[in-house]
Amino acid sequence: MSDFSIKKGTNTPAVNFTASSATLLICGKSYPENAGEFYDDIFNKIKPFTNSKNFTFELDFEYLSSSSVVCVLEKLKSLKVKYPSTNFLIKFHYENDDEDMLSVAENYEKFSGIKVEYLVK
Repeated sequence: MSDFSIKKGTNTPAVNFTASSATLLICGKSYPENAGEFYDDIFNKIKPFTNSKNFTFELDFEYLSSSSVVCVLEKLKSLKVKYPSTNFLIKFHYENDDEDMLSVAENYEKFSGIKVEYLVK
């Protein structure tokens, strides 16, 4: 297993995983027909790398459906519990005036226990 990417679709974000840096970048609009299936596939592909010393999630959503919010949060929580020795970090990009997206980032940090680096676009 190594690097992989998924091109952005009409309702799905672009995804890029770089194995050498253990970094998963997800960017764009996320409102897939089946959010669970979409994110299960991504998180299953990165699982072999999540027990490394460091792992970074770089999230840059333009729009995020409530089902996507929940799916990503559940995956983050699960990884944090399963690999407690991994130093996870979320780099969360958001527009300065987008309070909803900021709230998503804050909730990811609060409920997953993973540190979030807040990055204003």
